[in-house]
Amino acid sequence: GMVVKTMDGELNMSKMGGLRKKLPLTSISFIIGALAISGIPPLAGFFSKDHIIASIFDQGYYIIAVTAVFVSLLTALYMFRVFFLVFTGTPREGSLYDNAKESYISMKIPLILLFVITIFVGFLGYDTHNSLFFSRFLNYFYVEAYHVITPVLTMVLSIIAGIIGIFIAYLLY
Repeated sequence: GMVVKTMDGELNMSKMGGLRKKLPLTSISFIIGALAISGIPPLAGFFSKDHIIASIFDQGYYIIAVTAVFVSLLTALYMFRVFFLVFTGTPREGSLYDNAKESYISMKIPLILLFVITIFVGFLGYDTHNSLFFSRFLNYFYVEAYHVITPVLTMVLSIIAGIIGIFIAYLLY
């Protein structure tokens, strides 16, 4: 919404580019949101995605779990496609770029709150024994292997899928 507003309602990403310089707050907020929705730890999206995929796998729905991991790759790919097209590279339409500027404080405050929440909310309500992230990532050797191998495997696969999606977007866009 911030980009569309600053670009005078333009929705065509192929007319954008290089906006990271003109919209630094929006750019940082977008990349944090894109990393979160791609399931990259320790952002909020990682915690929910990890739990969902591990639960699906634990219940024996292996094809659905593999599909969820693949969807993680696709999500990272399309989010970073947007990031690379809009915020990196050179401006593609000079007049739109020249007029671009960060929005008013009334739009900046919710944006800042959202990216701060995205960074820290995943840690709320988790302790080292019940948290998927901590018990499977930090305390791996403390927990019995039988209860942790599958969730660690699905967590690692989904993180790798997100990273691959980001890398493919980088190569293509």
